[in-house]
Amino acid sequence: MPEKSVLFHVDAETRVATLTLNRPDKLNSFTREMHQALTEIEASNACALVITGAGRGFCAGQDLADLDFTPGSMSDLGDLIDAHFNPLVRRIQASPLPIIAAVNGTAAGAGVNLAMACDLIVAARSANFIQAFVKIGLVPDSGGTWLLPRRVGEARALGLALTGEKLSAEKAEAWGIVWRVVDDAELQHVAKQLAAQLAQQPARAVTAIKQAIRQAPTRRSTSNSTSNATCSANWERRTTTSRASLRSRKSAHLASKACDNRIDLEKSVTPQELAEATAKSMYEADACSRALGIELIEVRPGYARLQMDVRPDFLNGHAICHGGLMFTLADSAFAFACNSYNVSTVAAGCSIEFLRPVRGGDRLTAEAVEQSLSGRTGIYDIRVTNREGEPVAMFRGKSAQIRGTVIPV
Repeated sequence: MPEKSVLFHVDAETRVATLTLNRPDKLNSFTREMHQALTEIEASNACALVITGAGRGFCAGQDLADLDFTPGSMSDLGDLIDAHFNPLVRRIQASPLPIIAAVNGTAAGAGVNLAMACDLIVAARSANFIQAFVKIGLVPDSGGTWLLPRRVGEARALGLALTGEKLSAEKAEAWGIVWRVVDDAELQHVAKQLAAQLAQQPARAVTAIKQAIRQAPTRRSTSNSTSNATCSANWERRTTTSRASLRSRKSAHLASKACDNRIDLEKSVTPQELAEATAKSMYEADACSRALGIELIEVRPGYARLQMDVRPDFLNGHAICHGGLMFTLADSAFAFACNSYNVSTVAAGCSIEFLRPVRGGDRLTAEAVEQSLSGRTGIYDIRVTNREGEPVAMFRGKSAQIRGTVIPV
């Protein structure tokens, strides 16, 4: 039996999960199979995550041998990025867990940007970082053009992207890409020790800090102090109402999945527990989504993933899925994502672009990701894909928080 290309393990004592990219002979470069394995991993009982690579490298980006370059049937790199790399980076950024990249050896191309999407990078002294895209005629993808300038500034980002030069671990630390550089032999121990430390921090505070810092560049404010105060007030408003509401429900299912600092629901609930309980309540009341067979697959703070089978009665006069039903799927995902903090939220505006026709019998997935949340207004992008992972529609929604909560207080 061939060895798995992605390994996953959760330490029962520390609740630290370790995800290992396991193609050492190919410097852990990505294949479609690996992307699929990553989407299927559930770390519901983990409190922190370490991502690392097997062997002498962290990740060399996409395995070009996995693509078809035959004239007339060439792989569409844009579709590959939209279907796999961008959702992976968004999933990492939206996760409520603290995530650490333990970079061993080379991180190149999308492998660099995968590491930068994590909350912290711990690098072995022998590690190096290469924005290699320009050497094969590409623009940095997987969030690179957003993540890199934020870490190192515009001048250095342009220098790294335009030259494709190798950046040492020590220089990456000095430039702000890496949190800490350690001896190669100490990398895994230090990364897991740091993850265990973060796993013991109050979960609400960890998630709130991640969200506040990630949203800072998109938040408009007359001063940093005003912006920080607004963010803190918003988060406290969400978590205060959630504690009161969930105390009355005491979900045994949620408690069984809680981390050590999440067990006592009389004292606090985690953002993930809150998102799940809110989504469950909304779904039970959502007669329209249930009538259309829309399934709630996954929900996290500011994130939701729904699926829907295209039934024969969904087809229009062109024998393709009616655009209104694709809109409804995307709009439902938008609703679950923006209400995931248990603050009643409605749509203030939206737009949709249809990219491909959808045939009967297909299965559609709508993935909603929060892009910005400032005051009572949020922006959410929803990507609808078919069974093959191809994008068929893009939806953008603007949300507005109103009075009240989803779960009665």
